[in-house]
Amino acid sequence: MYFFKKTMHAFSCIILLIFQKCVYFYIYKMENTINKEELFYKEINLILEKDGNRDIIENFIDENIKNGNIDTYFNYDYFVNKNKNHFIEKEIFFLEYLSDISYTKLEYNTRKEVLNSLAFKKWKNSDFNDSLNIISRFKKDFKDNDLANVINNYLEGLSKLDISKINEALYCFYDSLENLEKFNIENIDLWLNIKNNIGLVYVKQNDIDSALKIFLYNLSVLKKSKKQQGIAQSLMNVGNVYALKNMFSKAIKYSLKAQKILYDQGNIEYVERLNYNISDYYFNFSVEKEFQNLFFILFFLGKSNITFLVWGLGFGVWGL
Repeated sequence: MYFFKKTMHAFSCIILLIFQKCVYFYIYKMENTINKEELFYKEINLILEKDGNRDIIENFIDENIKNGNIDTYFNYDYFVNKNKNHFIEKEIFFLEYLSDISYTKLEYNTRKEVLNSLAFKKWKNSDFNDSLNIISRFKKDFKDNDLANVINNYLEGLSKLDISKINEALYCFYDSLENLEKFNIENIDLWLNIKNNIGLVYVKQNDIDSALKIFLYNLSVLKKSKKQQGIAQSLMNVGNVYALKNMFSKAIKYSLKAQKILYDQGNIEYVERLNYNISDYYFNFSVEKEFQNLFFILFFLGKSNITFLVWGLGFGVWGL
């Protein structure tokens, strides 16, 4: 017994050490993937923590504008690939400052990008009405037939979808798709995101088959481009739709594939969230199987009873 306890204690220590190593590796990986933009917001954060002085931050931003650094912080992929919310309050502060006090100091295209970025961040922060107000300001200030215009329509669709203006959201998404073709703009990431949100609208409208068709097509396109984050998202969407169709074995299959990709990327938060969905699918799948087994049992018993009844009647007639 003493030897068993010692062995279990040693085993527990080894498991704990392995876990700590994994945690340290994950933290190291996160700390070493901070990009230039995140460092910028970290600097703002440090100023706030140290001085809490808005003027110092404004001077810091103005200095960056003067040096021509601000224009390098924006590109059109901002609205497609930015999923981190580490600095969202600082980003909103920064963008509001740019869209107000420093607006006239910025280049023409940067102004468009600032307004779209601010609308996007407001949407990410669930400030949907604020986002729509900024989008309206953009439409008033800019009439160009370009990618910024397409993105603005797309952002309008996102905010309207979240305030349950579903038909208006669908119109915005289809308008964005149409303009991508009309203006000969090639941006596969934006195109996929718009299509994905059209699929989500169809889910809300209970048009499950149309949603599944879109999500499966998106998945096939993403597999060719080998964009793992997008593939994981599409796999999750397909899994969710199969669950809505009560096809739980397929829901489990696609969700597990998504979970593996997310785990390989170190996206532990999403992996844990997906665990809830998968466990729910497994539960429903087991209930479904139980009902199927019950049906076959009842069918077999029913068939046996009918055979016995026919045999009994035949025996009775033969006896007569």
